[in-house]
Amino acid sequence: MEVAPGSLVIMTGDEESRACVTFEAYRKAPPLRTRGWEQVVEVGYRSPAGSLAFSDGDDIDGRTFGGFTLAGKGSYRVRIHVRGRDRAIEEIVPPDGTEEYLIMIYPGTGEKAVVHRG
Repeated sequence: MEVAPGSLVIMTGDEESRACVTFEAYRKAPPLRTRGWEQVVEVGYRSPAGSLAFSDGDDIDGRTFGGFTLAGKGSYRVRIHVRGRDRAIEEIVPPDGTEEYLIMIYPGTGEKAVVHRG
């Protein structure tokens, strides 16, 4: 994972199959949920433009999802839940949906990464 002002990159285990991704935006810190997830990591993100959009990384026909910075410009915490990444790496051709992500975004300070699980 790479984080810089206005940029957050989350790498998947497999670049060919499709991952299942759920986005949730909150006005305050949501309860911590680690059960059922292999990795849960939280990072700081600074939004200089007041926006945060996620792209599937496909430069040709990729899709972008936005509207996650409910409080506009400023500091956020992004909590990333992951399961299935190791399986996707191990399989030669993993089926779509092998990797699952839950990405929670909420206003918060601090740039330090926190590993809750994994």
